[in-house]
Amino acid sequence: MQPFWTAFIRYLGQQLYHCLKFYIYTRDHFPPHVHVVSQDGEAKFLVDNEVVLIENCKMKPKDIKLAESIIEENKDLIINAWIKIHGKD
Repeated sequence: MQPFWTAFIRYLGQQLYHCLKFYIYTRDHFPPHVHVVSQDGEAKFLVDNEVVLIENCKMKPKDIKLAESIIEENKDLIINAWIKIHGKD
């Protein structure tokens, strides 16, 4: 499976992209969320008015914090990608 959105990958640049990968799965469920994979584990974040960590499996706190800030900065892009993949409802 490829990480979502080429524009997002270009935005992150190589330094951030190689340590965190962001996924929106095509056969996923509502509400809008993004999966983040690091070298040590993975996490899932709800992406709505606020970015909320809803699941963490062995991801380091520094990676959680970095992922959360990247998602917050790119919330509109992620929500638009979710809508393009899953529709609005």
